[in-house]
Amino acid sequence: MQAQLRDPRADRHETVSVSIESIQEILYLLTIVIKMTTMKSIPAGEFKTHCLRIMDEVSRRRQSVVITKKGVPVAKLVPVERTERKIVGCLEGVMAIVGDIENPLVQPEVWEVD
Repeated sequence: MQAQLRDPRADRHETVSVSIESIQEILYLLTIVIKMTTMKSIPAGEFKTHCLRIMDEVSRRRQSVVITKKGVPVAKLVPVERTERKIVGCLEGVMAIVGDIENPLVQPEVWEVD
């Protein structure tokens, strides 16, 4: 099959040969991309076929996807929340300060230094 393509940078057309299978694959991948940009749900069979790609898209776009069987929702794939672990204050609410933490327990006069 031959197709005429217009070069957007020039005012000319080029004729190229492409197979029907190539066009079908490109159109199929394009429909998946369109579904991923607008999709909130996907059939289980399609999810099974493209599981890793869909998981990557969910992670990248931070958008959840509902997986359906015969149109009925059965599962939801959601992105994992990315939380930063903070060092300062990480034990807040776990420990309690009791007493005076600034002054020494024993007065310096009773220390024995050799």
